[in-house]
Amino acid sequence: MTSRKKVLLLVISISLVVLLVMAAAAGLWISSGLVLKPPHRPLEERHIAYREQSAEYGIALEAMTFATADGLELKGYLVNPHPQPGAAERTRRMWQRLEKAGVSRQNQPRGTVILHHGRGGKKENMLVIAQRLVAADLRCIVYDARGQGESGGRYSTYGWREAQDLRTILDQVDSNLSHSGEQLGPVFAFGNSMGAATVLLTLAERGETRIRAGVAVAPFADYREVVRHAIGNVTEGRCPGWLRTAIVDLASWRAGLPAAELSPATAASSIQVPVMIAHGRLDEVIPIEQASRIYQNLPGDHHIWRELPEAHHYDVLRAGGDDLYEEMIHFFLAQL
Repeated sequence: MTSRKKVLLLVISISLVVLLVMAAAAGLWISSGLVLKPPHRPLEERHIAYREQSAEYGIALEAMTFATADGLELKGYLVNPHPQPGAAERTRRMWQRLEKAGVSRQNQPRGTVILHHGRGGKKENMLVIAQRLVAADLRCIVYDARGQGESGGRYSTYGWREAQDLRTILDQVDSNLSHSGEQLGPVFAFGNSMGAATVLLTLAERGETRIRAGVAVAPFADYREVVRHAIGNVTEGRCPGWLRTAIVDLASWRAGLPAAELSPATAASSIQVPVMIAHGRLDEVIPIEQASRIYQNLPGDHHIWRELPEAHHYDVLRAGGDDLYEEMIHFFLAQL
């Protein structure tokens, strides 16, 4: 082989290696972006109906815009019982159940529940829950988390910055209500999936003393663990462990996440208020063992564990039905 051919072969070999490295880097970058950027799903017909015909669902919606500490705008609603409800089947059903349990209607807020949706969700998903909560005269705050729905933001941070956002929203609603002569009153928190992790991280903050109790539906125990598990699900187990870890590490670097600290299971040991955890036994997105670890780390014996044997990840509340909703309401009211 001539020297010229050897040089040509070397150049081709180096070029192929460079192309392979570039392709691998691009794949890693794209994969880490998918970790940080939840899918934006369009509004469903039921969501539009909640917004345009809120009286028919027993709720009155007041649109609000919240400003985060890092300059983002989050879109949300303040939700109250509608003064002239229409069919409002879910609300009326819960009225009847609560009346049988001795909870009378008082036509003024008993307190405020702030609700945080899961990854890829939106504030309108929380309105079906608010329809039950307002039956107990609990005012609700629902909002699109950063990077999701109609809110600003580039990345979803799995509860890290969302916990600060939640506290900021409470500050702003409290200020708005006091200007009109109202009060926030006792505060409670609800979250599902990533929203549940956000609630738990918020409750663990020493400076947050307003929230008296929290409900966490299908929470994850550890950010790195849940993302690695999700990558395994998406790739049907074909992505090796070292590559999953590399994707998580790159995503953490891009979003400035302290991955080792982003652990609701660890944070649980610092929570001093009652927590109710509900999880589906058949959950493949976040295995129930993760929620169990959180529960075991909660100090004290004033917490509630609900395992739903037939539920998966996205249908815990549907599987629990009005019984679970009513138990959540009584759990909140017990802290008044």
